[in-house]
Order: sequence, then structure tokens, then C-alpha cells
Amino acid sequence: IDIDRLRRWIRTCRESHGTPHRKSYFHSPVHPTEIPGFKVINVHQECLSRLEADNDYLTLSYVWGGKNDVLTTKARLDGFSTEGAFKQVVLPKTIRDAIDLTKELGYTYLWIDSLCIVQDDAVEKPGLIASMGAIYANSILTIVAATSANAESGLSGYRNASRQSGKPVHESIAPDLQLGVLPHFAVEYMDCFHATRGWT
Repeated sequence: IDIDRLRRWIRTCRESHGTPHRKSYFHSPVHPTEIPGFKVINVHQECLSRLEADNDYLTLSYVWGGKNDVLTTKARLDGFSTEGAFKQVVLPKTIRDAIDLTKELGYTYLWIDSLCIVQDDAVEKPGLIASMGAIYANSILTIVAATSANAESGLSGYRNASRQSGKPVHESIAPDLQLGVLPHFAVEYMDCFHATRGWT
């Protein structure tokens, strides 16, 4: 993952479009910060926190599962809201990668459903699940773990890991010139685990 390129893309998007992406897909008068129970991860303090409406946040879209599911429950909520909490537990690799990538991109807040929704809260959980479209749409950027089979797979191409991609087709058209064709993103995406998710 080329962090500098991602930063340039985000800067270009903000300079070209401002922030009209907010509420552009889900015309809800409610900002996620107004949804009861809405929390984010403060990636610098490594804990759950509240978000002020004028702060940007990122979201993670990934496939749950693996040997080490870490979920926020009522019993864990106070502990997970304490600074340094996520340094005290072994988080699934995809979640750890997303937290660290958020820091590298220069942002403070990240929303991940497994940690930011209290999974056994029968009052707040349904409202948050019903609002996931607005939560994703209002984020400044969604990190998509498209090729990850589960939460233990990590973000492909991050932490010196090789990205898995289709074999490109190369054709020599001159002694010093080759033409390369990569598989179309939509075709590749439909074959990945992430395409099975409800929110992408």
C-alpha cells in the first residue's frame, strides 16, 4: 500500500469535492454522532471514544471470523473505553492493520462494527445496524479488506505483505515496449470474500 499515494488521493478528493460526500447517498437528517450508542476507536489512545460531529472518521469493511474474534460486549465496554485498552488485547490482524493504517494516514478516528457496536446491547445495536449505510457514507474513507478471507487475514499489501492479484497479461509490441493488461476490478472483486458482505 502506497501511503503517500493514498494521502494524495484523499487530498485531491477533498480539494475537488469538499465534503459533499456526507449524506449524498443516504439523505438522512441524522449524523451518525446523533445515533444512540455511536462510538469510534481513537487510534492514538487505542480505545473506544465518542466523536464530535465535526471530526472526520474512517470505516473498515471486512469479513468477520477467524480464531480471534474480539467483540465489544456490555462486560467489556468500560475496559475498552480506557486509554490503551486495545494494546492489552490481541486484535485480529485486519483490525490491527486498519488501526495502524488510520494513524499513518493522519486520522484519529476509525469505526469498526465488531468493536464500535456493543454486540449484546439489545437496545442500541438494532439502531446502529439500521444506520450502517449512513455510518459508512459519512466516513471520510472506507478501508476495504477485499481479499481477506476473515479478520485474521490482514490488509493485503500492508506491512510488507504481498498483494494477491491476478496474473497480468503482457505483450511485447516493440523491443523496448510491452503492453500489460490487468483483470478488471469488478471481475476480480466478485470472486473475493468481501463481495459476500451486506455492507461494502
